[in-house]
Amino acid sequence: MVSLQAACALYNVLTLFTTFTEAMKSIRAASGSSVHLPCPLPYNDADIVAANWTKDGSSNTLCIYRMEGRARPNIVSCKSRVNLTGHPPELYLTKLKISDAGIYTCKMSRIVPPPTEETIFKMRLYVEGSPVVSIKQVESNQSGCQWLLCQLEWLNPAEVNFTWSREGQRIPSNRSAGSLHLCKSDWNEGETFTCTISFNNTHLSNSITLNGTNGGK
Repeated sequence: MVSLQAACALYNVLTLFTTFTEAMKSIRAASGSSVHLPCPLPYNDADIVAANWTKDGSSNTLCIYRMEGRARPNIVSCKSRVNLTGHPPELYLTKLKISDAGIYTCKMSRIVPPPTEETIFKMRLYVEGSPVVSIKQVESNQSGCQWLLCQLEWLNPAEVNFTWSREGQRIPSNRSAGSLHLCKSDWNEGETFTCTISFNNTHLSNSITLNGTNGGK
């Protein structure tokens, strides 16, 4: 007699098959542009298929949708800047950021006809560009003080780490802070302050030299 545990294990084998593709496709796009991420559909038009897109390193699902034959996909949920185009549908990412680079996974699950069958595709997206760190000086509402604001186009401040240095010496600061508050006692005329932005093992920096018109000892 077959045990209940063995019967359940056999049922799972018969009702779910998962296939992983071997070669990982690489796609390159420029920051600020848009890109299609294909997910080959190994099923027939009569099948009912559910799709789930994710990005490695992120706990949030990019897009979930369901397809029935050649009908338009029924979108369950998709993140902002994410659309679907074509048949079979391709993920369409708009306004690319440098931080969009990474490995994307598309999981297709054929629900009808049974048994359920999953196919998993992975692809690597490279986002190319020449990002430039900019530093802006902004007056503070505190007399004799100012702010240095460090920014990098296409990147959300929450996605990077900031470090500040003065004449090559690191200044203790919040790694998530893209701003540095300076008062007259904090610097001398002609001193150079550098902001370094780090993300995905990439480090970019820019410097600014302060002059006497902004304060100083």
